[in-house]
Amino acid sequence: MDFRLSDGQQLLVNSAREFLRRRCPETVVAETVASERGSSAALWKEISLLGWPGLLVPPELGGSGGSMLDVSLLAEEMGRACLPSPYVTSAVVATSLLVRAVGPGPRERWLPAMAQGERLCTLALTEASGRFEREELR
Repeated sequence: MDFRLSDGQQLLVNSAREFLRRRCPETVVAETVASERGSSAALWKEISLLGWPGLLVPPELGGSGGSMLDVSLLAEEMGRACLPSPYVTSAVVATSLLVRAVGPGPRERWLPAMAQGERLCTLALTEASGRFEREELR
């Protein structure tokens, strides 16, 4: 079995490492974590231009149709840089749930904007006795 990264995966790792080295030094991490938001909207826009939020989104919905291995390689580089970002909660957890657990209507409504980094999502759970008043994913 061949465990080497594909050319595309190696390019993802190398470009992510270089981008994060330049755009996410320790000083930026410290300032961002200390901010009220806890992440940088400007840095998220740059990440979005690289296509990272759309990695798990199917191509027909504006993503690149990547794999969990691709995301794992990217997340490893993000961890190396201590990137304070909503990437895992939105581009991995919420995206994975939308891709697999809802019908085509919600997928078509939410995933294109998520793939472009224009919309952030997160998973929210309530207790059985809890109420959820926001728009439902039907």
